[in-house]
Amino acid sequence: MSAQITNVGLADKAQKQSQNAVVNVNKFVLALIPGQNPNTAINLDEGLPASQYVVGEYAIPDDHRGYINPDMVVYSLVLGPTIGNFSFNWIGLVTAENKLFAVSHIPTQEKVSSAQGSIGNTLSRNFVLKFQNAQVVTGITIEAASWQLDFTGRFNYQTELMRTINNDFYGTQYFVGDAFKVIRQGAQWKLKAGYGYVGGIRINLTTDTAFAAGALPADIWIDVWLDKSISAVTPQYQIVPISDGSNLSNYTDIGGVSHYVAKISRITSTASYTDSRRSVAGGDGLAADLATSWANFLVEFGGKTEYVHLTADTQLEKNSRYLVDNGLTLTLPDCAASNIGDAIPFKKKAGDSFVLQVKNASTETLTYAKKTDTAISCDSDDDDFAIYVGLNNWEIK
Repeated sequence: MSAQITNVGLADKAQKQSQNAVVNVNKFVLALIPGQNPNTAINLDEGLPASQYVVGEYAIPDDHRGYINPDMVVYSLVLGPTIGNFSFNWIGLVTAENKLFAVSHIPTQEKVSSAQGSIGNTLSRNFVLKFQNAQVVTGITIEAASWQLDFTGRFNYQTELMRTINNDFYGTQYFVGDAFKVIRQGAQWKLKAGYGYVGGIRINLTTDTAFAAGALPADIWIDVWLDKSISAVTPQYQIVPISDGSNLSNYTDIGGVSHYVAKISRITSTASYTDSRRSVAGGDGLAADLATSWANFLVEFGGKTEYVHLTADTQLEKNSRYLVDNGLTLTLPDCAASNIGDAIPFKKKAGDSFVLQVKNASTETLTYAKKTDTAISCDSDDDDFAIYVGLNNWEIK
């Protein structure tokens, strides 16, 4: 149940914040207001009801005040079977200075106490207040889940379990098609619509969305977290431009919320920017893409699906995939007899060629000049190659 903050409450909150003081909501007041309609808008200038309408006042113990997140706190009222008999349709949250901080109008409730062998009813009401820095302003340090009798703990576990499974499956970032791709459109930077995963959290944009890139050049990072309330868990994100070249890491904020980050673009200027996302083709679902990738993973590449960008210092391994720049010369493992037929797939950049050197069992050097994407193997009888004997090496063109 939500309560609305009164104008007196708003003024008190602002004053306490300016003084670095705490708003101490310390009691519930229950009243029965004649003729009150719970569907009518609340007058936020209303104050405490006249004493003849008040049916009960109840102090709020410290362990009945909790925070849900940094911007949301909850106060709990529990009326046991020994309390009664009365009716009420008005509930107020009152501060230590006897100011009406928040109020709620409800349909008339009956509270009956136990008497003459008849067991009375028990009523519990949880009132949520949501405003910026609510936890700090109210001075509440106890997490709601530690005292509130509900399934919050189980739901939090299930949420984290699903996030972890997604992270194990999709990795630190995974976008479908152009989802969250940075583009320049007119005078604006925008993120393309679509969905993906960051840190196992699924995020979605229904339309292309503008954002501020800040000073250029800059790396564009996305910061993703889960916003938890009593009734829902909602993925949230923010775009974080970094102009000093530093890398961001996952972190936990002051409210205990876990944040997961990923670099999605590098913007050099309004005319020059690159995509840093890890993405796959979309369609009606991911099943076909994943099935194809998994089949290639098992059959063709011995378990390694990503191309490694080669440098002169790269230690090559059999059954791995490499991306090779133009003119780079690299040395493969020895081609001993036991290794004949072990393929090392290579992918060239468009228009590029490269040279690879392999020593065979006779320690002769074979130089491969490749201009296609087919695999290189130690088997000199491979039909993909034409072999010519040179003065000091084998040349394959």
